[in-house]
Amino acid sequence: VLSVLLAFGLLYLLHRLFRPLAEITRTSREIAAGAYGTRLPAAGKDELAELAGSFNHMAKEIQRRMSELAEAAAQKQRFIDNFAHELRTPLTAIYGYAEYLQKASVSEDDRLSALHYIMSESRRLLAMAGQLLELAGLGRDTPDWKPQSVSDLFRHARQTLQNKLAEKSIAVRWIEEVDTIDGDGDLLRSLLVNLLDNAAGACGEGGTIVVRAALEDGKKVLSVTDNGCGMEPEELARITEPFYRGNTPRRRRKDGGAGLGLSICRQIAERHGARLTFSSRPGEGTTAKVVFTTS
Repeated sequence: VLSVLLAFGLLYLLHRLFRPLAEITRTSREIAAGAYGTRLPAAGKDELAELAGSFNHMAKEIQRRMSELAEAAAQKQRFIDNFAHELRTPLTAIYGYAEYLQKASVSEDDRLSALHYIMSESRRLLAMAGQLLELAGLGRDTPDWKPQSVSDLFRHARQTLQNKLAEKSIAVRWIEEVDTIDGDGDLLRSLLVNLLDNAAGACGEGGTIVVRAALEDGKKVLSVTDNGCGMEPEELARITEPFYRGNTPRRRRKDGGAGLGLSICRQIAERHGARLTFSSRPGEGTTAKVVFTTS
């Protein structure tokens, strides 16, 4: 009788000892099957409780990494979908007008008009290809870090966009409170031109833009503020995604833009160890601010 009692006691003890291992095995299988939120009970202060805590920490990290991968995959798919949409629009226009010129008897004015649209959409494709190449190159090239003159950066942006600003009668105030910003000259010029171009696109006729280079809390800051249409918070959170156009219907842009400018700005800022932030209110305009934490 004593032997039988001891045997049952030993079985009970072994069951208590190995039950946590069985739970770890079961939970591991559930996590491997995709149930990343599954956790082990971690009561007590013994070694098994410590093991359960470590296992739960590992499961939490796996869940976080899988969420990041899922979000990255979703962003990649959105990029592909948006790129296909943007590519289809100019190609459809080019093919349609080319077919019209080939098969229809048209007047000289109609022929010139069709050729104008073909050239316009071709420029749009070239602009898109150039911006995509710029995005790809940002991940490979090593920036040439030097002190860049703020006056030169402003002058280049003013010369690049003077026609667009003049067409819409947009007034630009240039405020220089610092002399230089450390970074790659080509990238910083592209950053400022894209921010200014985006601000000009948001402004109506006779709008106002303020471009400012200054010190804030000991850090150099480059900001572009417009008094344009502004944005809702949910739109503001996604404006640096490639091809993202917010809640407005997609349409061909007259200037041949592809919706990649702010995505390029974000990557340029990251290459310089800077923070690119946006603040906006509908109907009151938008401020884009680049805070250089290393210059």
